[in-house]
Amino acid sequence: MKNLKKIICALMAMLICLLAIGCAKEENVPVDIYEGKIMSDSDLQKIVDDTPDELVKGQKIEGFGTYGGEALNWTVMDVDREGVALLLCDSVIEAKPFNTVRDVTHIRDNILTPDDLYDELYVMNWEICSLRTWLNGDFFTETFNEAEQARVYESELVTGKNPITDKGDCVTIDKVFMLSADEARDMFDSDSARLADATENAKTNGVRIGAVSGAPSYWLRTSGESMWHAAAVNTDGTVNYSGMSVENARIGVRPCVRLISTKPGGEQIVELNSAVLGDLVEFGTYEQDNKAETADEAIVWRVIDRDVEGNSKKLLLISEDILDAHAFDTELKGDKWATSDLRTFLNGDFITAAFSTEEQAKLLQTENTTADNGEYVVDSGADSTDRVFVLSREEAESYLFKYGWQTAKATTYSQNRDGIGGTYDHGVTVDPDYGTAAWWLRNAGENDISAMYMYYYGAVCEKGTLVRNTFVGVRPCVWVDVSTAE
Repeated sequence: MKNLKKIICALMAMLICLLAIGCAKEENVPVDIYEGKIMSDSDLQKIVDDTPDELVKGQKIEGFGTYGGEALNWTVMDVDREGVALLLCDSVIEAKPFNTVRDVTHIRDNILTPDDLYDELYVMNWEICSLRTWLNGDFFTETFNEAEQARVYESELVTGKNPITDKGDCVTIDKVFMLSADEARDMFDSDSARLADATENAKTNGVRIGAVSGAPSYWLRTSGESMWHAAAVNTDGTVNYSGMSVENARIGVRPCVRLISTKPGGEQIVELNSAVLGDLVEFGTYEQDNKAETADEAIVWRVIDRDVEGNSKKLLLISEDILDAHAFDTELKGDKWATSDLRTFLNGDFITAAFSTEEQAKLLQTENTTADNGEYVVDSGADSTDRVFVLSREEAESYLFKYGWQTAKATTYSQNRDGIGGTYDHGVTVDPDYGTAAWWLRNAGENDISAMYMYYYGAVCEKGTLVRNTFVGVRPCVWVDVSTAE
């Protein structure tokens, strides 16, 4: 009986708690949590009417948001495959510290000891800075109306390490953010292109203006050379990786947002001779839809590096999709990249099938050195000179990882290949959950009859797989001389 009474009392206590929580949800939740969630039909129609059918790199978006009494104008810096555009504000809109170092209680709920304080500040990064809190809080709600807020895409943001300290990397979920130092370096053709005007509000609040350029300096989200610094763009437009004091209240804020398109069209294809890092281009053709009755489809490539000197311009391209299924080596004879069947195929039959005579003339000879497998102490073979190749593990990590370009889908043709001499004699295997597939790297695997590859989810498999396997696909790379492009 006593136990029964205890159970009844416990149930009644739980019921009272649930009722109390329900009441708290009704009475205590701030109203602004619901802002932007409920819109009238007219507001929804306005979103559709105001959103272009296609958002194109370089496009100007005017009057999106208002801050300090001024309408904000933006430039589309990039458009991803889902039609989400990266917008950079044309102006520096405010002067504000990157972080208020003396008030660090927001880093942890507990009161920090001196040692804790030092440790947390030593890894000062975008994730824990006060500027991020402000941009995604007060700035967002005060700058954009309900309809505009609905168009801003909240998404995962990867911020890499500062190369000086090898620290500061983080992954966050943001609506409003700033360019990273690498993005600021790579998205512009010159230092002067990074310069921006300062709004009257920013000038009133003391933003630092260059005496020569007349332009303000502004923060980047990358950590600086120490726990007290964050990267920035200088008043002359150069990218400052060493950074400035995070407490400096005179450095400007130039925000970024991602904008949803009502008609996602994928990333825009640009002309080869005008492409910059990260752009998609078309070059050559190859069977992709697995329909013999139709012409070969244009190959889409991602620009992952470039070499510009005077009028000479060279681009390093990697195919956006996995184009074919081919064993690294069709026999277990201990061959490395330099003597592999895959290299022979890419520099022979693939070139002939994919490129016209004029296009082949643009392919550059590339000296490739492939690092040994340090984990399993296996030699990756001699250097090679290639016109078409696959990336090494080191190149993939350097060129692709910071931008998330290492995952790839496989063409229908590559998935349905057969009779290609591999162990299983079939095409590329696509992961059913990710929709992506693995692709070869040049380095040796765990022994002389294996080679490294990129997992379908975007990590390097150092152990590798048997060279005769064909579930792994091929993402060719080429250096192209664009100075001769028409």
